[in-house]
Amino acid sequence: MKAMECDINECAKAGATGVVVGALTPGGDIDEPKLNRLVQCAAQHSLHVTFHRAFDHTKDPMAALRVLISSGGVKRILTSGQRATAEEGVGVIQQLVGESQGRIQIMAGGGVTPENAATIITRSGVAHIHASARSLGTQPEPIHSNPLCPFRATTLPPEGVVMQTDAEKVSAILIATHAATESL
Repeated sequence: MKAMECDINECAKAGATGVVVGALTPGGDIDEPKLNRLVQCAAQHSLHVTFHRAFDHTKDPMAALRVLISSGGVKRILTSGQRATAEEGVGVIQQLVGESQGRIQIMAGGGVTPENAATIITRSGVAHIHASARSLGTQPEPIHSNPLCPFRATTLPPEGVVMQTDAEKVSAILIATHAATESL
């Protein structure tokens, strides 16, 4: 907890306007005492608080939603609707939007692409989405590396290949979501 509070303080010093936090009990509920400490720490710096995708690991998303609303300090929830992607979880996201009644923002995230962003918005009713919009690229300068001892886990792209924000994907998502939000 002290490390997370320290991180919040450092974010404020760096000029951030908000932080993303999460705290669950081993049983899959929102850890209210820990959440309250993080919200109070953020409030000391007037930082907005988003509850991250730990939300997708709660055992009862509607109960978790009510806890986050009653905390009084969480402004939005980032969720994939308790599925691997927001597109797969669009039904739960739609329920969260309805249940929230505008008391907290629901932000759909997880696997959002130019191809599915508009569908996620129109089917779920969210006004906010989160997308990494990344693609593989190469490092601008080759660096010496030892192929027998990679810096990265084996599930990541190979040495010399990096994930980077793809401006074309961002643009395509903006175009898709603009059309979708005009119809809401």
